[in-house]
Amino acid sequence: MFSARVVGLRDLAPIDTHEIAEARWVSAAELQGPIRRTLLETGRGLFGYRVALTDATMGLLRGSGLL
Repeated sequence: MFSARVVGLRDLAPIDTHEIAEARWVSAAELQGPIRRTLLETGRGLFGYRVALTDATMGLLRGSGLL
């Protein structure tokens, strides 16, 4: 099981509002489900790389028993 808690600010406020329209906390299921699919559907290499990094991180967390 993996758990986390927010320390300090609860609202995410992006500094670069030209590139970042919104920031929010998401669950692991959202990150590995609809967000992952949306990034891959763009066909852009940078987003594919981001998905690969996230997949690797999630695999490590699962393998360590933290998730």
